[in-house]
Amino acid sequence: MHRLVFLPPILLVTLRIIQGLGAGAEISGAGTMLAEYAPKGKRGIISSFVAMGTNCGTLSATAIWAFMFFILSKEELLAWGWRIPFLASVVVMVFAIWLRMNLKESPVFEKVNDSNQPTAKPAPAGSMFQSKSFWLATGLRFGQAGNSGLIQTFLAGYLVQTLLFNKAIPTDALMISSILGFMTIPFLGWLSDKIGRRIPYIIMNTSAIVLAWPMLSIIVDKSYAPSTIMVALIVIHNCAVLGLFALENITMAEMFGCKNRFTRMAISKEIGGLIASGFGPILAGYFLHHDGILVSDRHYDHGIFSNWFNLCAENARGERP
Repeated sequence: MHRLVFLPPILLVTLRIIQGLGAGAEISGAGTMLAEYAPKGKRGIISSFVAMGTNCGTLSATAIWAFMFFILSKEELLAWGWRIPFLASVVVMVFAIWLRMNLKESPVFEKVNDSNQPTAKPAPAGSMFQSKSFWLATGLRFGQAGNSGLIQTFLAGYLVQTLLFNKAIPTDALMISSILGFMTIPFLGWLSDKIGRRIPYIIMNTSAIVLAWPMLSIIVDKSYAPSTIMVALIVIHNCAVLGLFALENITMAEMFGCKNRFTRMAISKEIGGLIASGFGPILAGYFLHHDGILVSDRHYDHGIFSNWFNLCAENARGERP
C-alpha cells in the first residue's frame, strides 16, 4: 500500500504532460487550418482567432476558479472542489470530437493533393532539425512561452503563496486582461495584414522588454494599492503574452510549406514552449530561494533574455510576402 502513495502524483504528471503535448498540437493544427482557409490579405486577423480561442479558455478557467474561490472554503476546495473543472471538461471534449469528425481539409491542402504534379519523395524526419525556418520558429515560440510561464504560472502563485497577496488580485487581473485581449489580439492580427508581421512583432517584443522592469517592480511591491498592481499585471500580460501570441501562429505558419507545415510548426512550438515555460518558473523559484534576490530582478532578467531571443529570431526571419 505504501508503494501506491507515489502512483497518484506520477499519474497526474504523466497525464499533464500528455495533455500539454496534445494542446500544443491542437493549437498548431488550428493555426495551420485558419492560415490555409483565410484569403490573402486577411490571414493575420483570421489566424489571430487561434489566440482568441486560447484566450477564451484562459478566461473561462479563470472565471470558474474565481467563482469556486468565492463559494467554497479552502477545505472544500482541496477536498472535492478541485475536481469540478476536470469533470466539466467532458462537455468540451464531446464538442471537440464532434467538430473534428465534421471538419474538412483546407482548400490549400486539397489543391496540393488534387494537383497532377508528381509527389516529391518525403523528406526524412530528421531533416527538419537542419532547417533554418524550424529553429527560427522555435526561437519565436521561446519568447512568448517564457513570458506566459512566468506571468501566468510563477508570478500568480508567488503573489499569493509567498507575498501573501489576496488570491483575487492575480485571478481578477488575468481575467480582466483576457477580456481586454479580445480587442488586443484581433487588432494586432489586423495590423499585421496592413504592415506585415515583422514590425508588430518587434514592437511588441521591445515593449515587453521596456515595460518588464517597471511593471514587475510594481506587481511585487505591497506598498502599492491592489488596483495599481492589477493594472500593472494586466499591461504586462497583454503586451508580453497575448500580444505576441496574436502574431505567433500566422508568422510561424508562413514559414513552412503545405506538406510539412503542421508537423514542423507543432514540434517547433513544443520544443520552444517546453524549454521556456517548463524551466523558466523552476529557475525563477530556484534563484529566489537561494539568492534572496527580488523576484522582479529575476523576472526582468528572464524577460530580457526571452524577448531578446524572440527579437533575434524575428530579425533573422525577415519579412515574408
